[in-house]
Amino acid sequence: ERTARLVKLAIAIGAQKEGAVHASVRKALAIGILLEELEQVVALSAGTLGLPSAVAAHTWVKETKAGGKGHGD
Repeated sequence: ERTARLVKLAIAIGAQKEGAVHASVRKALAIGILLEELEQVVALSAGTLGLPSAVAAHTWVKETKAGGKGHGD
């Protein structure tokens, strides 16, 4: 389940779907995945997506963890 959650987050980041990133982060945190693990997924995406997109994804992860924006799936 942990691996599936991290893969789903990676897919949402790759597709640049903000709402899906928020939902993936919420679901991952709910099953005990650490914020550091989520941030690693974002860091790994930077090489493929480029820095601006990776920064946006990092912001979405942080917003969700902080209880900020939380769009639907």
